[in-house]
Amino acid sequence: MFRLLFVYFTFIAATSAECNEAQMNTIVKCYTDFNTAYGVKDFLPFPNYLEVKRFHLPRTNMLVEDGIAAKPTVMKYGAALTECLAPVAACIEDSTYYQAPLSCNQTADDGHSYNQDRLITSYESTEPGYSLQMRHYYCIDHFKNDD
Repeated sequence: MFRLLFVYFTFIAATSAECNEAQMNTIVKCYTDFNTAYGVKDFLPFPNYLEVKRFHLPRTNMLVEDGIAAKPTVMKYGAALTECLAPVAACIEDSTYYQAPLSCNQTADDGHSYNQDRLITSYESTEPGYSLQMRHYYCIDHFKNDD
């Protein structure tokens, strides 16, 4: 019996659940609100992750221009995204970002980049993650710019 349960739960854990239409609608709303906060309009379908003036760059520019002073705002936006996605987080994986209506002509790595960004944003929006960033911000920034 134990072996049967072990195999069953291993299979369940290894099998991903594709997001249904209602979950995808939640994801769209969450990312639309998140991007609107950064001033990005007409976000869908998801662009390539590093496409200029779309998803990643506005946040990066905020950090480059304002430095550590931008971190509380970035944390606030990230926490709002994380909280909004919490009810559907179990179905989100790399391939979710290729599902309609999110999908577009992304590179093979874009789904992974978006999902990784979501997970990092979630951690950075917690107290331990935020404190760690704030404590080491200038050290990380120094090495980032030290070509």
